[in-house]
Amino acid sequence: MAEYFSHDYDAREDEKIQNLIFKMGMEGYGIYWSIIEMLYKNDGYMQMDCKRIAFALHSDEQKINIVINEFELFKINKNIFTSPSALHRIKLRKGKSATARKAAKIRWGSENADDANALQTHSERNAKKKRKESKEIKEKEIKEKYAEFVFLKDEEYQTLINKHGEYLTKKMINMLDNYKGAKGQTYKSDYRAILSWVEDKVKSGPDYAAYMTKRRKEELKKHDNSKEPLHPNALKIGKPQGFVK
Repeated sequence: MAEYFSHDYDAREDEKIQNLIFKMGMEGYGIYWSIIEMLYKNDGYMQMDCKRIAFALHSDEQKINIVINEFELFKINKNIFTSPSALHRIKLRKGKSATARKAAKIRWGSENADDANALQTHSERNAKKKRKESKEIKEKEIKEKYAEFVFLKDEEYQTLINKHGEYLTKKMINMLDNYKGAKGQTYKSDYRAILSWVEDKVKSGPDYAAYMTKRRKEELKKHDNSKEPLHPNALKIGKPQGFVK
């Protein structure tokens, strides 16, 4: 059974929608409702990735960006966006489903959830399972935007900072961002891309040796002011290891 959502027949009369149609025509209106459909499939939330959305809708990335950002039709928090109206309808739909399950249990004289589930069709159970799995995956995969084309989890970014320091980490992110922007390349994990080739590329660059020389001098200066012996790995490439206790 196909899933559906309510669509107000007078939606075009909304002031924000009118502004969208005035500036972008019915193409913008179609893009808006296509994004709403995608939000419903993703339980109301999506990652702010206009390039990927444009690819899915066979549209232009700039147009997607304009529809999402310029008409106050969507609510954006960092790199995640949603639609308040879609969230409201999803909440109502879930409330109706819960009421229906409760009524079914009462009707069959049982408070066991299995009895209510028995009334659901096979396709409905599968759809519910897929939505739950999709939501769990998205919660695990939410990433922060560190450059125009580079997205990392907080723990991935912190791992790079701990390993290379802020300067080299930003240099690696910038290099990957420029490469993806110029080549149109995409990765399942930008973090893995950095580990697989960007890291070595930055280390082989002319700035790296100068930077590490500067860090060695800073470590030696700290050591001169300390009575503790210098850690054997303190002057090696990567994050300074501190001093031996």
